[in-house]
Amino acid sequence: MALPFLSKEKNPVLARIRSDESTRLRLKYDIYYHTFDGQTGTRVQREGREYVMLSSNDYLGLNRHPKVLEAGRKALEEWGSSTTGARLANGGRSFHLELEEELAAFLRKEACHVYTAGYLACSSAVEGFAERNDLIFADKNLHSSLWSGIHLSGARCERFSHNNPEHFSQIIADEPEEIPKILVLEGVYSMEGHVAKLPAFVEVAKNHNAFVVLDEAHSFGILGDKGRGTADHFGISDEIDVLCGSFSKALASTGGFVA
Repeated sequence: MALPFLSKEKNPVLARIRSDESTRLRLKYDIYYHTFDGQTGTRVQREGREYVMLSSNDYLGLNRHPKVLEAGRKALEEWGSSTTGARLANGGRSFHLELEEELAAFLRKEACHVYTAGYLACSSAVEGFAERNDLIFADKNLHSSLWSGIHLSGARCERFSHNNPEHFSQIIADEPEEIPKILVLEGVYSMEGHVAKLPAFVEVAKNHNAFVVLDEAHSFGILGDKGRGTADHFGISDEIDVLCGSFSKALASTGGFVA
């Protein structure tokens, strides 16, 4: 392994990067960095062999659905491949507003905003509502997008044991009533597949006047009436203050939403 201080490169950052053999080897040989030559549904091709893709998020098999492909072709022909800029600078498009209105109605929420990525949506669902003097209560197994939002908010954060409403109840009871509180959960946890014990969590949260943010990325399209998610599955949609989610799981697309 090369040592940065022995390098002829005068820029110390470049020297460090160019001498990082461990990362170079990891990217070359790591079992998770595959490159596939083709894909048909849940089957992928690599180096002349076919494999079953067990890690796919295409829960409903929409990735190659004829109606989805046709809608994609129609959108490309009508709008081109890009909006060529952010909505702030270049303005929104009518399809953005239509999607937001339909999603809000579908999720039975007051309004909805769509994003270019689910990660951004879930991160901003926390960071956009939390302030520095708030107190956030977070499941220790939250997705990294939610942790990004928590860190960006600058708020103090208390973690509780995974999917454990009893532990959450214990730690929130120790906090002063006057502090604004936010509970952050996932409807279905991506790494474990566990469904949140949502009714118990919401009951505790409401007893302490806590604001509830629920990430429905892996439950949207799967649980609830017509795929409305975990909150609908338990019949407590009205008790959730903010929902966020992704279009890249059950919908086999890209983007995300906050509602």
